[in-house]
Amino acid sequence: MKIKIVDKKEKNNDFVKISLSEKITNNRLVIKNGQNILEIKIPKKKDATRRKLIILVRGIIQENLFL
Repeated sequence: MKIKIVDKKEKNNDFVKISLSEKITNNRLVIKNGQNILEIKIPKKKDATRRKLIILVRGIIQENLFL
């Protein structure tokens, strides 16, 4: 059985990497070397509750975070 590649699809660059950090002051979008990185402020570990983390994740998924 021979496998022949007829058409190659180009890599889609519609992805955004997500970086979670306690140290930044605001959420922001950083473009570095052609890559989009969304930096999101998270609460400190001692202040983070289950509810706060769930709301944060929902905001990321629903794109309701304001930059």
